[in-house]
Amino acid sequence: MKLKKQMSNVPKKWLPVSLLLVLVSACGSETLEEEINNDLDNDSVINRLDLCPNTAANTVVDSTGCIIIKDKGTDADRDGILDDVDACPNTTENAVVDNTGCVVIEEEDEGADNVEDTDNDGVLDELDQCPETTAGTVVDQEGCEIIRQVVDITIQAEDYLNYFDITPANEGGANYRDDQVDIEVTTDVGGGYNIGYIGASEWLEYSVTLEAGNYEISSRVASQPGGGQYNLSINGLSLIHI
Repeated sequence: MKLKKQMSNVPKKWLPVSLLLVLVSACGSETLEEEINNDLDNDSVINRLDLCPNTAANTVVDSTGCIIIKDKGTDADRDGILDDVDACPNTTENAVVDNTGCVVIEEEDEGADNVEDTDNDGVLDELDQCPETTAGTVVDQEGCEIIRQVVDITIQAEDYLNYFDITPANEGGANYRDDQVDIEVTTDVGGGYNIGYIGASEWLEYSVTLEAGNYEISSRVASQPGGGQYNLSINGLSLIHI
């Protein structure tokens, strides 16, 4: 009777809302608490959504639970340890690692032999086909070194595919191509040609086929008065401004 009397003083239009809030508070609290506590690395991203479940304490992470890199390096194996301090840079996905980025070895049961990764390449000894890999070597899933082929490609400036030139004729004077680009004979040993008299807004386009990977680009340029600059782009994406 006391509850009934108290509720009778509540305006009718508020009564359903009040009951709904009570029901919401009563239901789901156990599930919410369970999800909040289901965060093994305490990075505020619950385990079922956490793609990097071993993030080190106090690490700033994104919505997937992985470290946010801010021009301080990368984390290639996504174990929460940056590559520049990662002693085991090829750790397998979801492996439990220590603060050096190496797999934490645990005994399966009391008296059992330790599961080891002797060469610290991120591949356990029982699966490692190359168990004596040197430190820092990039390996495949079998623990063997990945051999990266060095590709050396030279692009001659005068062998362009397309161009845009603001002069009406070749100011370089070389009889190499019949267009407006300013090609001149080089003074290099062995001869050849180079592009000169380059003006603002002019460009040259080349066609090169490359496999996916990391490449180092170098160019040979000169400017008699100094202060010359150029842009380099690949497939329309500007890479550098020099």
